[in-house]
Amino acid sequence: MKELKEEIRSNKIEKRKKKEEREKRKKENVMKSSTKLQVISNPKTLKIAKSKKRKLLKMVPDSVVAKK
Repeated sequence: MKELKEEIRSNKIEKRKKKEEREKRKKENVMKSSTKLQVISNPKTLKIAKSKKRKLLKMVPDSVVAKK
């Protein structure tokens, strides 16, 4: 029973590491691509007519914008 629990625990750890690596790669790819970032000081004042376009906007940490 202990062996099974240890195996499950190790699998969870592996999955967590893989997920973190995927997320890290995804963030790096977004930054490498030709996406242009714009700082929005007050998002409530955005005048985007359709909600679909508004959903395309993504929050980016300040550290990412500071590098540019």
